[in-house]
Amino acid sequence: MGQGVKRYKNVMIGSLLVIALGIALWTGLPKEKKGMNSQQAKAVHSSSTKEAEKGNAESRLFGENQLVRASEGKQLPNITLATMDGKHAKLIPGKKPTLINLWASWCPPCQEEMPHLQKAYNQYNDQMNFSMVNLTKLDSVKKAKEYLKQGNYTFPVLLDEHGDVGEALEVINIPQTYIVDKDGVILYHINGMLNKEQLNYLLKKITS
Repeated sequence: MGQGVKRYKNVMIGSLLVIALGIALWTGLPKEKKGMNSQQAKAVHSSSTKEAEKGNAESRLFGENQLVRASEGKQLPNITLATMDGKHAKLIPGKKPTLINLWASWCPPCQEEMPHLQKAYNQYNDQMNFSMVNLTKLDSVKKAKEYLKQGNYTFPVLLDEHGDVGEALEVINIPQTYIVDKDGVILYHINGMLNKEQLNYLLKKITS
């Protein structure tokens, strides 16, 4: 009986020593290692919060269905088009992001947003490409030239004379604006007219 009690005490003492050693090792670990999971959780939370804030800001700034989210991440075809001076140029020149705007001289919403696009071109043309695509198949080179001259517009204009761009992008109304990265992947697709605040928001976001 006495030996059994003694053996039990020895087992208990051994167990307590193991527990104490474990606690000592844990408390002796560097703080950054113990806090790693917590820091990772904070990083994930911060990222989620930023995405939520971005979504809230854009939902307040843009009208319902104005941002076409289904287009984001898709690749645009890099079609070659005629320019106003009789040369040819790519829809997406590359090396930096590109703003692509589809317009016609007879389109009132296009006419309303044109001054904002000209100011944006003046401010951001060193950071972004601008491809202002006239839907010439539904317009005419003569009318487009007259309209651009009257408005003193100097941004680069491409002529969709055969409807290649309109067909590729399945355009059913204008204006339409796409902002793509240097490889032609859609970052933003805006259905309808852009106002000054919306345009400034998008370009600051892309170039910052």
